[in-house]
Amino acid sequence: MCGIAGKIVFGDEQPVGRQEIQKMNDKLQHRGPDGEGIYVSPKGNIGLGHRRLAVIDLSPAGQQPMSNEDETVWLVFNGEIYNFQSLRSELEKKGHKFKSKTDSEVIIHLWEDCGERCLAFLRGMFAFAIWDEKQQKLFLARDRVGQKPLKYYLDEQCLIFASELKAILEILPRRPAPDLETVAQFLRFNHVPAPRTGFTKIAKLPAAHYALWHKGRLVVKRYWQLDFKRKTEFSYQESKGEILRLLRESVKMQLVSDVPLGVFLSGGIDSSTVVVLASEFQPKLKTFTIGFGERDFDERPLARLVSQKFGTDHTELEVKPDAIDALPKLIYHYEEPYADSSALPTFYLSQLARDQVIVALNGDGGDEAFGGYRRYLYWRWLHRFRKNFYRQIASYRYFDRRFDYLFTSDFLEIFDRSVSEENLQNLDDVFNLSFNTFLPDDLLVKVDIASMVFGLEARSPFLDHQLLEFSASLPPSWKVGWSGGKKIIRDIAGQFLPPEVMKGKRGFELPVDDWFRNDLFEWARDLLLGGKIKGSYFRVDGLERLLMEHRGGYRNHGQRLWMLTCLESWQRQFLK
Repeated sequence: MCGIAGKIVFGDEQPVGRQEIQKMNDKLQHRGPDGEGIYVSPKGNIGLGHRRLAVIDLSPAGQQPMSNEDETVWLVFNGEIYNFQSLRSELEKKGHKFKSKTDSEVIIHLWEDCGERCLAFLRGMFAFAIWDEKQQKLFLARDRVGQKPLKYYLDEQCLIFASELKAILEILPRRPAPDLETVAQFLRFNHVPAPRTGFTKIAKLPAAHYALWHKGRLVVKRYWQLDFKRKTEFSYQESKGEILRLLRESVKMQLVSDVPLGVFLSGGIDSSTVVVLASEFQPKLKTFTIGFGERDFDERPLARLVSQKFGTDHTELEVKPDAIDALPKLIYHYEEPYADSSALPTFYLSQLARDQVIVALNGDGGDEAFGGYRRYLYWRWLHRFRKNFYRQIASYRYFDRRFDYLFTSDFLEIFDRSVSEENLQNLDDVFNLSFNTFLPDDLLVKVDIASMVFGLEARSPFLDHQLLEFSASLPPSWKVGWSGGKKIIRDIAGQFLPPEVMKGKRGFELPVDDWFRNDLFEWARDLLLGGKIKGSYFRVDGLERLLMEHRGGYRNHGQRLWMLTCLESWQRQFLK
């Protein structure tokens, strides 16, 4: 797990300087605390930078940028390729020579063999750049589900890319203008949908896409997507066995590491199942849990049950309202308008784990793959009786026309333009929407940033693409029943998890309604009414009304207030 960066100039533009790449590397140091490297081509038309978090092959042979034998193909890579050993064996049979024991080097030789089609062979999470000197091609790619980030700036003179936005901003002569439509979309969805970033001219490469620059032209193309139309011929019982086989295989592959490893244990079905399977291969596993003191939000009791049953080495932490002190640091690292409040506990959980391990497995992806969110159940019931209402349930909006009183007239026009309707005909369409929006642009952003702040690698066995492809082939009713979601996973996990865990948990949420009604009310009021967003996006009387409605208990605006405080903090840090 690492940080990558690079710049390519077009035509007769001034050559790339090592100092530019160094500046980008410096902004990514937290992603790779174990070393760095820089490559600038002989012509000076391209430079590549890399910050290293050493996980496999800790020797100097694993340093990047990394090249092939004759130094005509160069790679900077962020992620893990879990099937690299079998790929390496096949490549060696074809005559390829390896200089290291890393997974990264496999990508170089796959590129030599099959170019862009190399992506089809990779089983893992990744964002990488390949420079092919002979063909004068730059190839950028991102994994199928979007676990690893990749952002880029493009104008008439150059293309700049990096794992994080702040590395790109560091070498631009002037900061791009804010994208107001992005702000409007953020207020609807709680995050910024790809390919937007919050700035004009800077984009995110979407999940399951690659970008190829050649002969002055950049082409962005999707290379993979889930197929929900082809359904399995397996029976329900056979499907349970296949899911367990695929998940066990994924966990086993993701336990490969040359550094200490543990598991985020939330007390829910997904992370608990990962602990069960990981314990088969690694006894006395280290597990980590976070709680909030408030009973309805505290996952620690359930996590303790799982830890005790499977004999893990368990560590806990309680998060309190003063944890908000970390918000400026959080905003800096998330670098786009972003307001999933569970980012804060994930931040502290990652810090807790990094004291003991460098790699942490988690249960992310189980809800998206097998229907764990309430919206799937709501959709199924409401679609049965009120077919015109299901779009709202499938894609929850945090702000809508009910909050007209909040917006300035100018921003209200922009906000109205940000509306988009999804064509959702059945429950599989809801799965597909969640998989292509919330998963890559919210959940996986949260985990990647929060973990990499501390140089911690997060791995998600439920997001193995072979398991996801099989889950997409299941009838929706096997995943979402009339009484709840994750039906088939519950039937599998019920064989080995405590009954208390099977009843379910609330979710990894902050008690923001209570915090903003009590401990954080004055803090939020001072921030919002004394900040940048009032007058430009929001009316002062509208902000005051939102605050007082919440404090008086007339309506719960806790998550909305969290969004507004995050937006204000983002404006102060990035739009100076």
